[in-house]
This record gives sequence, C-alpha cells and structure tokens, in this order.
Amino acid sequence: MDMLIVLGTSAAYFSLLFVTLFLFLFTVQKLVSQGYDKTPAIAIACVLLGCLLASCAKRQTSQAIRKLIGRAMK
Repeated sequence: MDMLIVLGTSAAYFSLLFVTLFLFLFTVQKLVSQGYDKTPAIAIACVLLGCLLASCAKRQTSQAIRKLIGRAMK
C-alpha cells in the first residue's frame, strides 16, 4: 500500500515539475500557479496523518485489551 502511495505522489510531483519547466522554458507568458503544486505534499501529509492515527489507535487498543485481560485473571 505504501508503494502505491509513493508511486502516485511521485507521478503527480514529477508531472507537475515537467509541466512547470516546459511552460517556463518554451513560453514567454507568465507562469500562473493554479494550486496544483501543493497536491503531492497534501497527499503525503494526509497519508502520514493516517498512519499516525492508526498507530495511536493500535496502541490504545492493545492497552485496553491488556487491562481487560488483567481484570479477567482476578
């Protein structure tokens, strides 16, 4: 799953880089940012936030299970 995320965000980043450089080098018009340059960074940030939330949930779940098992032993 992480490999798919890396491939998708890398493709978005490098295609944006290619288009930006192509427009900058081969046109005399001003380069207007359309907001797409932040898309790979936002995608990576969302994935990392999801991983952080998942690890916190796993930790809390394992702690709750240990407490339940500790109470059942008594």
